[in-house]
Amino acid sequence: MGILQRCAEVGRNSTYGFVTCPLTCVCGSFYFRDIVASTPYLDLPPPQAVYDRPERAEVRKQPAFAGADTCVNPSNRTTVVWSDAWAPGSPPTGDGVDVVLPDGVAVLVRQCDLQDVDAVGPYGMITIPASSALVFDNTTIHLHAHGIIVRGALVGGTATCRREAPLDITLYGAKPASGPLPTKGILVEAGGVADIHGKEYAPTWTRLASNVMPGARRIYLQDATNWEVGQRIMVVTSAFFDRRNNHQNEFRTITAIARHVNDLVGGTEGTTIELDEPLSFPHYAGPEYQTEVALLSRRVRIQGAAADSEMDPDTMEGFGGQIKVFGGGVGRFSGIHALRMGATNEIGRCVLGCA
Repeated sequence: MGILQRCAEVGRNSTYGFVTCPLTCVCGSFYFRDIVASTPYLDLPPPQAVYDRPERAEVRKQPAFAGADTCVNPSNRTTVVWSDAWAPGSPPTGDGVDVVLPDGVAVLVRQCDLQDVDAVGPYGMITIPASSALVFDNTTIHLHAHGIIVRGALVGGTATCRREAPLDITLYGAKPASGPLPTKGILVEAGGVADIHGKEYAPTWTRLASNVMPGARRIYLQDATNWEVGQRIMVVTSAFFDRRNNHQNEFRTITAIARHVNDLVGGTEGTTIELDEPLSFPHYAGPEYQTEVALLSRRVRIQGAAADSEMDPDTMEGFGGQIKVFGGGVGRFSGIHALRMGATNEIGRCVLGCA
């Protein structure tokens, strides 16, 4: 047990698969196997004095992210919107065609400028030259591409100017039977800088304040959080066996949030959460150990496409996207959800790695 706690010791605010971890420049592989809990289920009462509190947990305050003309415009570059960055009548078409940004400009991406992926398919490889920048507007954006090569700047918020609007970057490329693997990722080359920072949530994981039994749609958490209605959470298993294809981790959507006083945790303020569906399994919270609950949703999501990234149930192998920062490049990522990323049994195909 304690997987989430170990991750939190070295960073926060990004999700890796279903475990809250930092994105670091360490390129390796791991798997979960036989996570064991040996504590019995105790009949503990729920926390008392549940009451509504609209306030959210205090987190470090950030200025609002306002787009390319304010805090995120890379210096000394003229800003143009995506639709105006190309010769008249010749915007990128999607359908797997590669895109190279014009030199010397910061190209502002808005959803209305992008091709409909359902109609024409994803873009090919998007290349940002050393003198250029690709900047995501602070509006809802869904970018679909085979990959992004960053030689200049890729900007989706900064550590002091975080995104409030959702941003999804979906990466495409099936694993071939033989031959070179597709890029299917964000590659930051020497001299390139990638900054992608979503809204900060705190804490990104906490623990149950009382036992949960099958059929429960309300859970009590030990910490006051700034989680939001509509976000996805995971209630971690507390069963004796926990395997990749046989586990009791449960995923639910938040439908309501309130605050309560944790009589079981020294009278501190905690969070009460209502779920969209009843839980199917018991989850333990006793004096010596309490089950973890993790926030999965983020404002920013970088993901492999579902059609060519999902794990094969027979081989237990998957081929997802990647983020790779090469020597001389800079990659700064926080507040993101990495989904269907990394690849099974492929050296150097990490969620985030350095080369």
